[in-house]
Amino acid sequence: MSLAARQALLAEFMDDEAVERAVREDPDVVARERGVDANFARWLAALEPRRVTSFRRSRAVKDRRRRGG
Repeated sequence: MSLAARQALLAEFMDDEAVERAVREDPDVVARERGVDANFARWLAALEPRRVTSFRRSRAVKDRRRRGG
């Protein structure tokens, strides 16, 4: 399991609802597919959904501000 693989999965999990859903539905399968430790994928799956959604919203607002929108 590489640090780069964990970072990539974390970034996708936080950015992409489909990846989040896949991890929550079956973290062990995602871990095997992505080459990360199953415990890491289970940790992601255990993150509180509201916090992930809040992160996405906050990031979207910041992105809009940076673009001048």
